[in-house]
Amino acid sequence: MNLGFVGPDLRQIDHIRVGALVLFLHEDEMPLPDVRGLVDWRLCGTLSRLVALGRLRGADGETTLMPVGHRLGCERLLVLGLGPRRALAPDELGERIRRALRSLADIQVHSAAIALPGRPGGPTDPVAALEALLAVAPEVPEVDEIVVIDDPAAQKAMNATLDLQRRRG
Repeated sequence: MNLGFVGPDLRQIDHIRVGALVLFLHEDEMPLPDVRGLVDWRLCGTLSRLVALGRLRGADGETTLMPVGHRLGCERLLVLGLGPRRALAPDELGERIRRALRSLADIQVHSAAIALPGRPGGPTDPVAALEALLAVAPEVPEVDEIVVIDDPAAQKAMNATLDLQRRRG
């Protein structure tokens, strides 16, 4: 698996070319924060409208796939619900990420940008989120390119974890 990082900034997200953008949504996050709010803005408020209409709730297990046209550097947006905002246990993180990767494989997407569950800026520890991704990614080899969207401080912590794993290799 190829793994890269970009910041939660539309200028950076615009430069990545992937098959899908994956966002996780808690059911009690309105207005949409961080990268979700930026993507909503780029999509002219489509996500906020879907939330207002009750068609997108962020409920645990909810999966929404939509085309994004030429508004983002990807063809599709996959939004997965997490339930109420809280830090997820390591096994829960792994299960949510596994569900996202399997959903991508089901729609034959091989490359994706992903804001990991509870990230960026959320209640989930960035290293724990990365470790969960690294643990489950081998189970879904069809998705072989992942760009993680997170803030610079989290990227630094994640890169340190990757370096440590490579040394242990």
